[in-house]
Amino acid sequence: MTKRYKASPKITFFLPALDGGGAERATVNLIREFINRGLNVDLILSRAEGVYLKEIPNKCSIINLSSKRVSTSLPALTRYLQQERPNVMISGLNHANIIAVLAKQLAGVNTEIIVVEHGIYYKYFEDIKSFKRIILTYLTRRTYSKANKIIAVSKGVANGIKNILSQNQMKNVSVIYNPIVDKSLLSKAKQGIDEHWLQEPGFSYIVSVGRLTKAKDYGTLLKAFSIVRSKMKCRLLILGEGEERNDLVNLASELGIKSDLLMPGFVENPYKYISIADVFVMSSRWEGFGNVIVEAMACGVPVISTDCPYGPAEIIDDGKTGILTPVGDVQALSNNIYKLLKDRELNNKLTIAGKRRSEDFTVSLTADKYLDVITAMRGV
Repeated sequence: MTKRYKASPKITFFLPALDGGGAERATVNLIREFINRGLNVDLILSRAEGVYLKEIPNKCSIINLSSKRVSTSLPALTRYLQQERPNVMISGLNHANIIAVLAKQLAGVNTEIIVVEHGIYYKYFEDIKSFKRIILTYLTRRTYSKANKIIAVSKGVANGIKNILSQNQMKNVSVIYNPIVDKSLLSKAKQGIDEHWLQEPGFSYIVSVGRLTKAKDYGTLLKAFSIVRSKMKCRLLILGEGEERNDLVNLASELGIKSDLLMPGFVENPYKYISIADVFVMSSRWEGFGNVIVEAMACGVPVISTDCPYGPAEIIDDGKTGILTPVGDVQALSNNIYKLLKDRELNNKLTIAGKRRSEDFTVSLTADKYLDVITAMRGV
């Protein structure tokens, strides 16, 4: 049952920007649900930019701190807390989480701070130079221990937080999965596509969605696709943009698959493309949760995902609601893709079971859990 409150608490969200990532998508979904329930919501952005900005409801006030970096948002965020004194501030992404806690301490207000951890601690800092890594580790440990509540988006992420918090402090950590499925997603999935390339008879279609980054390991997917393509007529669509684009284009040329590969970049509605797929693949080396797995399930498409840390194994019951495959294993991934494309009975079975599983990750259910946390803290 949808929870509503007679006396609406003032809830503020804080993010660097609204770029096209999973953390930003989850935050936008939560804001829209809170607004639909009549809650009083502000959104503070270090930079009021990003592809999801236009999806914020008019009833949500957007405060642009006009800061080039999250760290330089601290003075303006402190002033906001002193002036507006929201009951709760929910921040997401590591740098924003650090700044949110520091701003509360400087403001001297009673605002309850909820930090949402979307990433994997050791992977997040892995590529950072040693001195900066030391500073970030110190700041994360110091600020997270002062937060009123820490929400991890998966059990794996929660386990990663153990690296920086004491056993006693871990009692303040709760796992709440991301808000993903709602009427908007399901409606967008039903919109048709115009691209003939994706509707040509005789081809099977494989789709993947995510930023073109090291974490997504699209190189492994391209190599696996090359093997499958040598056995049957198929095409691969990858939606997303990122710094690995040139390397992936070069690899596609080396593999001789460019004629059956399409990488159009970021698209506003990925769901209509996912819904036409015969198989959805997530090839990541690591994830915080893996929103796209649930999105594909909700679109009625069977999913193959690497069994990476963390998230996929918490969503997929291997062989029952999807298929888990080893990280970085080209041959295993190609075998699983080929099997799922050829075995229609298995394909249909995983489609039905996956669709049912996606119902455990609705925006409404997640909003209820966040409001339970807020209620426990504020008694609202």
